[in-house]
Amino acid sequence: MSFNSWPTALTARTVWLRALAIGLPVGFLQICVNQGDFWLHGLVTRTVIIKTIITPIIAVAVCLVSAASTYRAPHSEPIGSPNSHGLPRS
Repeated sequence: MSFNSWPTALTARTVWLRALAIGLPVGFLQICVNQGDFWLHGLVTRTVIIKTIITPIIAVAVCLVSAASTYRAPHSEPIGSPNSHGLPRS
């Protein structure tokens, strides 16, 4: 993916939907594993709250970069088309 393609990818709705669909469940699972004990036992501090908020944000950001880096614009040729091997058309 070229540097010029990033703005296009980051404005695509499908990229954001994929990042949210994957990142939020992963982020909440990480919250359960990493901060769940504190929440269950009532040992919630300001640090635990901040970590709980930041955890899904980081997971979504990682998924957003991944989804944007693999984004293909709708007008690109689908995989398996006669010219998907990268050779010039005759």
